[in-house]
Amino acid sequence: MGISSSLPTLEIMKRLTHELRLFGIHEGLERRADEALSTSLHPFEYLRLVLEDEHLNRKQRIAT
Repeated sequence: MGISSSLPTLEIMKRLTHELRLFGIHEGLERRADEALSTSLHPFEYLRLVLEDEHLNRKQRIAT
C-alpha cells in the first residue's frame, strides 16, 4: 500500500499543518506516516509521535 496511495490525504494534511502553524508535524509528516504504515502503529501511538515532533520543534524554536 504505502504512503503514495494516500497522496491526496497527505497533501491535505500538509496544507492544514502549515495553515495551523504546526511546523514540527508538517516537517515530519511523510516520515511518520511511512513509519506508522510499516510498523502497524496504533493510531494513538502515531498521534503521540507527531505531537512529540511538534513539541520538540517548538522547544527548539524557543531556544534559538
